[in-house]
Amino acid sequence: MLKKLYFLAALLPFIGLSTQAQNISVSLFMPDQATAGKKILVRVIINKGSHSDFARFKQKIPAGFKVEPVQTANSDFSYKDGEANFIWLKLPPEKKITLVYSLMPDIRLQGVFHFTGLFSYIKDSEREEVSLPEKTIKILPSARAAVSSEPRVSKDAVAKQRSASGEQQERTPPGMAGGKTRPYALALYRQTPFKASDGRGWIVHILVSRGNVDKLGRIEENIPAGYRAENVDGKGAIFSFRGGVVKFIWMKFPPEPLFVVSYLLVPGDNAPIGVPPKVTGVFSYMLKDNPAIVLIKPVQETIPSRPSEEELSLLMAKLGKTAPSVMQSENKPEQPAKNIQQGASEGRGIYFRVQILATKQPVNIEKYLKRDHLPGKIYTETEKGLYKYTTGFYTSYREARVFINHLGTDTGIQRAFVTAYDKGKRIPVKEALNRTGQKWFR
Repeated sequence: MLKKLYFLAALLPFIGLSTQAQNISVSLFMPDQATAGKKILVRVIINKGSHSDFARFKQKIPAGFKVEPVQTANSDFSYKDGEANFIWLKLPPEKKITLVYSLMPDIRLQGVFHFTGLFSYIKDSEREEVSLPEKTIKILPSARAAVSSEPRVSKDAVAKQRSASGEQQERTPPGMAGGKTRPYALALYRQTPFKASDGRGWIVHILVSRGNVDKLGRIEENIPAGYRAENVDGKGAIFSFRGGVVKFIWMKFPPEPLFVVSYLLVPGDNAPIGVPPKVTGVFSYMLKDNPAIVLIKPVQETIPSRPSEEELSLLMAKLGKTAPSVMQSENKPEQPAKNIQQGASEGRGIYFRVQILATKQPVNIEKYLKRDHLPGKIYTETEKGLYKYTTGFYTSYREARVFINHLGTDTGIQRAFVTAYDKGKRIPVKEALNRTGQKWFR
């Protein structure tokens, strides 16, 4: 079927528009004109070069067109509020990506319509964008338009007709979506690595409660030097291990709301003997078409490799009460709030904090903390006539970002951002990421 569509697309009088930034280029191919009520094929070619991480192509679609995907290049496609989105958590390996979708103009549509597009990707820890120049298409009136003026039958009228004829309608019980419930919130838990039965290494189990996330998700685990990782049970995910990072990538999740993924850490000659490796990780997913992250929480409880639904329910009830809501280095909920003057100079090496406030005059930080329920230590700096207040102490940029998500959800602080330091001196975050080999994450 796809071959036939491509053949038909090749016969259309396409005119292409393209734009590029450095080694990235995007081209859009669609006809100059078409007839209302007849399908139009649109082709987008993205030369992505060596980029392989998160990316998105979005296309503004004028009102009056119905959109259907034809070829998505392993992306997650969505169409909502006049915008078609193709989203990748991980781009395909090919240097050139081809997207194809169809447009069906309403049979009563006519006139000139404008299309724009935008390809976004991550480069050197920064967000880059390539915009397409505006493309116009003229929709000619359909000879069948007059026929479409017949009155439409409402859904209520159809339901009444079915009821009168004795037809039964399927109903979804309250609280159910597609016949399945989502009783658990989004959370991930990692059991402390334990020795494999065959003695080859250490098994890692991660319990995934995916909440309302159905597709496009990624687990990333940072593994200590001296180990290599092997997939044990990825629950249908794409598994990879490179540069000390384990990844499980799902385009679509298993149907179960709770499941367990596993991998094996095999020690090399330089790995410590008899000591469980220390692992940290995050779960990345899409929140309103933007990437979001959640820390994977370490727990002491045993996570079975093939648990029953009842076992998982009991385990989730226990973990929900014992596990912290957010992993933090210093800012634990049980700690009292404390203000430390010029505390940023205490750290050694490169680290990160979260700035929550900057004022021209000093503020009563204790009252500020009480209002927003901020736990842990608050550090005060003075720079260029401003009093700057930061919190936390993170060697991982991602953990600092996760804490910002916590602030936005659980406090009144909405404009916090990550700051970076080298031996107590503030430096650009990009410099800190480059020097520590970490990646930017929105």
